[in-house]
Amino acid sequence: MTQKRDRTPMGAADAEQPVTAAPASGPFRYRVSEAAALLGVSDDTLRRWADAGRL
Repeated sequence: MTQKRDRTPMGAADAEQPVTAAPASGPFRYRVSEAAALLGVSDDTLRRWADAGRL
């Protein structure tokens, strides 16, 4: 009798690979709205933090 092997979904193996740095083409930048969403704050809050020198 042949045993079935568990299959790994496509992309699952990639998820275990370490994240590498971006190419040395320059610093990575976020738009204000993207950074605010990642931090869980509003665009205005992010701008206030930048104006106050907190970023």
